[in-house]
Amino acid sequence: MLLIALALATAADDCGDKDNQAAMTMCEKAVADRTDAEMNRVWKTVQASMQQADRDDGGDRVGKGEPSYAQALLASQRAWLAFRDAQCRIASYEWRGGSMEPFAYNQCLAAVTAARTQQLRELLWDH
Repeated sequence: MLLIALALATAADDCGDKDNQAAMTMCEKAVADRTDAEMNRVWKTVQASMQQADRDDGGDRVGKGEPSYAQALLASQRAWLAFRDAQCRIASYEWRGGSMEPFAYNQCLAAVTAARTQQLRELLWDH
């Protein structure tokens, strides 16, 4: 599934059609950066929504020893960041030490981050 997403991410931005590996890697880095910026934009919206849910909840959950919506979201994001970094490291190891490794790493970052952005968007519908 991840390989399909990676292939689609590359096809959409045509980074694989560049003249050389350095250009391909720079292109894929730009895609990963744009994807990360979009996730950060969505994160801010979701975070605000969770903070509002906490206010609407009146502290009932926290008073029972449960994490707040915002605390749970933050814990989830921190865990996801660790997952993303490890997953993309593994995904790029096929080309470990070669010029293709950073391209594959950035390609993975873009795909995994796009999936996370969708997960975050789905949290907006729930609250």
